[in-house]
Formats: sequence, C-alpha cells, structure tokens
Amino acid sequence: MNENTWKVLLIDDEEGIRKVMSLTLTDTGYQVFTAADGETGLRICLEKSPHIVVTDIRMPGMDGIEVLKRIKAGHPDREVIVITAFGELELAIRALQLNASDFIMKPINHNALLVALDRAKERYSDRKRAQQERMETQKLQGVLELAGAVCHELNHPMQVVSIYCERWLKAMSKDNPMYHETEKIIEYIDRMAEITRMLQAISKYEARDYIRGTKIVDIDKASRIK
Repeated sequence: MNENTWKVLLIDDEEGIRKVMSLTLTDTGYQVFTAADGETGLRICLEKSPHIVVTDIRMPGMDGIEVLKRIKAGHPDREVIVITAFGELELAIRALQLNASDFIMKPINHNALLVALDRAKERYSDRKRAQQERMETQKLQGVLELAGAVCHELNHPMQVVSIYCERWLKAMSKDNPMYHETEKIIEYIDRMAEITRMLQAISKYEARDYIRGTKIVDIDKASRIK
C-alpha cells in the first residue's frame, strides 16, 4: 500500500451500502475501512487514523451527528462527510455547522461521492499546508530572535577589535606585511557589522528556498521589510 494513499472510513448500518461504496472507492484508489455502527467506527478511527470519514446520520445507537462531534473533538483535522436521506436538510446543515466538510444524499450517487471526497481531500491538504507554514514561521521567528540576541552580544567585541586594528594600521608602515592583513581583518569586521545590523533590523522574515525543499531566511531582503 502506497504511504500516500488516502484512507477512508465508511460508517453505515446497511451492509449493502458499505459493500458497494467500499468497492467503488477501492477501485478509485482509496484504502477503505468499514464499520456497521458509530462505536465501531470510532474505534477504527483510533486504530487506522483515516484521513476522511464518511458516516450515515441515521443509525441505531450512536448517530452520525454524535460520531462527527466525537471525531472533531479528538481529531479536528480529520474530514467528515455525512450521508443524509431526502428531507433531512436540517440535519445536514447541523453537520456543516459542526465542521463536516460536506454532505451527500441517499440514494448515493457515485459521482457525488467522489466530488465530496475530492473537496474533503482539498480541505485536509490546505489545512496541513497552513499548519506547516505556521510551524516554519514560528521556527524561523525563533531563530531570528536568537540571532538578534547573539548580534547584540557580538557588537561590542567587534567594535573593540576594529579599534585595535585601526590603531595598528596607524602605527604600521604600509611596507609591513601585516598592514594589508590588518586591512582585511577590518573589512571582514565591517561586513560582520553590516550583517548584524541587518539581522537586528528584521521584524518579519523573508525566506528563500534552500536544499531539499527547506527554506532559510534571506537576510538581505528581510532586513528591508518594513
């Protein structure tokens, strides 16, 4: 089984519906799990971690609305599609208010089911992408705060080294082999001072692509963001 395969859990008390939907989705490329009631469905959710749950609303025992509530309480990122009968629009609206991604009506249309699943996958992917971006932002912001503190500590010793180098230059003849080496040291210190100034000026980060899909802070661009 491909690790990128979407996992779908079907919860319906009608065996015939479970079989038909399972065959349809398996043929379409989904990894499918089934449950005949809400309690079993919740247990399978914990064991198999499906990306999407498709649940009937009207079932003996725990109904689909309660299944939806419990799934969202424990795993808010998991997408839930509810199945309703004709004339149950109020229940469908209630499900959407509880953050169901979609609803489909019985008798279940093959194309409607696939469209609802595509929308659920898009929602799931968008949410994961947004979470990843927030994590990267927080991580990079933490790095910038640390860099700012380090720059503050570096400024004084760099200034001291620069002053001593300037004094050595004044005391040295230009024919002295160390004269040009000292000039280079001053150039490097000036460059370091410029970098620390840019880091301390950064209030928002501007990232650029690095290796293997990672990003690093573009110091030059970020220091110019106002």
